[in-house]
Amino acid sequence: MPSRFESLLKRMQPVVQIEPADRVAAPPAVEEEDDEGPYAAIYARTAKELLDVQISTSDVLDSRVSTALGVGSTVLPLAFGLLTISGALLGKWVIGFLVVSLIAYIVLLFASLKSSVGEQLDRRPNTADLRNAYENANDPASFERWIADELLASVDYNDDVLDIKARWAGIAIWALHAEGIALSVASVLALPTIF
Repeated sequence: MPSRFESLLKRMQPVVQIEPADRVAAPPAVEEEDDEGPYAAIYARTAKELLDVQISTSDVLDSRVSTALGVGSTVLPLAFGLLTISGALLGKWVIGFLVVSLIAYIVLLFASLKSSVGEQLDRRPNTADLRNAYENANDPASFERWIADELLASVDYNDDVLDIKARWAGIAIWALHAEGIALSVASVLALPTIF
């Protein structure tokens, strides 16, 4: 008696049948009623996966923007506070880089706001349309095709929304980099006056 692993392995191995070269294979039988069924299911599944990718991309962008905002909002007050506590007279270069970091932080705030508060992703079909389409559906394949069409309409709309969101998220992250560089340079330039 074969082990469980062997029986699973046999089921997973592909079976290849080679026909003789002189015989012509007959065309597959065409079913008129159910011809569209498998294709409609693949179409709907693909449309759903595209929408899922867009939703997860939006979540990733939101996460990155919130992380950038959190880091930028923590580092700037700490740097200003530490330089104030030192009581040292800061040079004009140090003050200039602190102003640059403050401007970068304002850009970070604005870009984070634009990225987060912009248009929301479209998630179709809505429940009323879905219920109505289900009640009026003639066959499962046409119902799946309708759902896929609605999902793809959402995908098309969301492409533009995600482009704008990604652009503002990129600006926010670059502003965080600019803030960090400006604060680092200001801190290095302030070291001789502190010690």
